[in-house]
Amino acid sequence: MKEGITIAGTIAVDEIKEIEKYPNQSELTTIKSVTRSIGGAVSNCAVSLAKIDGELPINTVAMIGEDERGDYLKERLSHYKNIDSSQVKVFGDTPFTDVYQDATSRTFFT
Repeated sequence: MKEGITIAGTIAVDEIKEIEKYPNQSELTTIKSVTRSIGGAVSNCAVSLAKIDGELPINTVAMIGEDERGDYLKERLSHYKNIDSSQVKVFGDTPFTDVYQDATSRTFFT
């Protein structure tokens, strides 16, 4: 095997909601936009390393669900020819984080 890096741990999808302002309890706020991003140490580190060195072999070890979020993660990682996702196993539901972001701060629900 060629030398490289293996990254194991959490992989997730970040569901990012841009809001007007974070509401007080029982108040309403407007969601201005919804976007999605990869998240978790495995995907964030793997993609960062792939961007730094497109020839470095990167092996990812994690678990995703057989669901739409899992498909999204596989698709995003497949954009990098040096990321090997063959050790990403399918079980249960794909982890995700809801991120609520206004002009000054972010709040995370996982």
